[in-house]
Amino acid sequence: MTIIVTHDAYQTIAGIQQLPPSITELCGCKNEKIAFQVYLEGMKGILTAAREKIFVPELEQPLYRVEISSDCPEVVGEAFIEGYIPDDDNRLVADRVSRETYTTFSQYQPGVIFAEYAIPKNFSKNQFTVTVIVYHSLLFSDEELIFTQELSVNVLDYTLPDPKDYTMFLDIWQHSSNVARQFGVPLWSDRHFQLLENVIASLADLGQKSIMIVASDCPWCGWGTAIGSKDGSNFYEYSMIDAIKDTEGKLTCDFRNMQRYIDLCKNYAINGEIALYGLLGVWNRDGFPRNEITDYSENISVRYFDEADQTFKYMKTAEELIAYFSCIVTYFKETHQFEQLKIATDEPEIKDVESVNAFKVLINEFKAIAPTIKIKMAIDREIAISHFIDDLDTITLSFPCITKHIAINKQQTEKHYLWYVCNIPDKPNTLVKNQLVEARVLGILNSLFDFDGLTRWAYCAWTANPREDIRYEIHGFPTGDFSLVYPAKNGEIERSLRVIQLKKGIIDYELLTRLKQVTDESDLTLYYNQIALNQDPQSYMMDKRHTKPNLYSTNYEDYEQLRQAVIKELIVHSLREAVK
Repeated sequence: MTIIVTHDAYQTIAGIQQLPPSITELCGCKNEKIAFQVYLEGMKGILTAAREKIFVPELEQPLYRVEISSDCPEVVGEAFIEGYIPDDDNRLVADRVSRETYTTFSQYQPGVIFAEYAIPKNFSKNQFTVTVIVYHSLLFSDEELIFTQELSVNVLDYTLPDPKDYTMFLDIWQHSSNVARQFGVPLWSDRHFQLLENVIASLADLGQKSIMIVASDCPWCGWGTAIGSKDGSNFYEYSMIDAIKDTEGKLTCDFRNMQRYIDLCKNYAINGEIALYGLLGVWNRDGFPRNEITDYSENISVRYFDEADQTFKYMKTAEELIAYFSCIVTYFKETHQFEQLKIATDEPEIKDVESVNAFKVLINEFKAIAPTIKIKMAIDREIAISHFIDDLDTITLSFPCITKHIAINKQQTEKHYLWYVCNIPDKPNTLVKNQLVEARVLGILNSLFDFDGLTRWAYCAWTANPREDIRYEIHGFPTGDFSLVYPAKNGEIERSLRVIQLKKGIIDYELLTRLKQVTDESDLTLYYNQIALNQDPQSYMMDKRHTKPNLYSTNYEDYEQLRQAVIKELIVHSLREAVK
């Protein structure tokens, strides 16, 4: 049996025999969770970090129990089982930080525990010790101690901000309909909102700023569900707004579900914007029958209940749609939320001057209702940048676009500038095929780009059985593109190792931003050099989908050294200010 305590960015892949590096110390701040992994490789067995009794069908299997403890009662620790999922090459990769009680492991599929300790804001010591113990037992036999190791945790005298106070504008999309579908509960029911609260709480822990509202049915055509779902996976999104026509044909809207969702997000300090999707730039995809509208250039699917004949129908005319748009705008104005509202569109099909002009007509439909309404656009085509920058409040550029237009945020500084990774580029990204530090580097890149924040299109767009397999059949969506977290069987949210590293990158960004405020920005070059970061974004792309090699280090230690160097400089600056 091989047992190794290693860092939190090591990615275990079944069948890959390279052993992880062993660590004996960690470094953290106040108000931070420090983490590590316990890696076990050997003959077949059962792994647990729980104290409860475990009997499994194969009673002869040995049980290995991992116990973690610290010498400071105020530092609270938790241990989780890591679950495997298949990647694009059918390799089993440890990614799911599971709340399950136990797992089985073998010589070719190691067992891994993810452990973390929360250092309080008011922690007074500069060091504490974590002890890792592993016990072995057989059925009805006494446990035998087979491994023990101490980790020294150095605590820097610096307090990290709470996630609600992060300055990065984090815009991770929420697929609320998928949550109801995954757990088999009625859409917008009390139970659905209980499950949504778990999603929202996990997003708040990352520092999420954007509230996502869907105001029509299937604006993304289900991302190919109609033609590519071979296992029952379903990615259709439904409107949060109920439209009703009375017996006289007058349109009204019931906004209670939408407002309940907005209030839920705001209860968790997610209140940077209300991004309303589904009314501008809806997608058209082969194999998906769209709602045909006779006199409007977009086939927006808005269902309403007709009280005259007690049936559900879909709006078929521009007049109906404009009335619906007006109803939404009026509601946001009357509830004093209009300033937060942004009509959002995702990668609209803009490819030539004709499509540019047609899309401007659509934007003007909203401007005619409310001249000061804000428009937010995710852009993956360069032609859209120059033609629409004046129309937009928020410009969200794909990674390939931002590398070509890195100075766009200097043109009109009153606007908001975000960028995103999705199924491209191949790296850096948060896909299962990426090394874990490639999720972390995104935060540092946002510091280099000097943009307001980061967008990721999918957080909980789960496949039919995401605890076992998050691959999607449609070509072009690599494993991990659809989700950053997992649904636990009890409705809680289980993190991925990828999203844990993404949060570390967000914290890196927060620290670098603070450093920018107290130093000359040119000084940050020294810190970027710690991770061998190529500081010329315009040189990043090799082609439309792939970046060049060696743009940044993939060595975990380099990122830890950057973090510590930034914090130590911030501490020095704070001490200087204190003696002035």
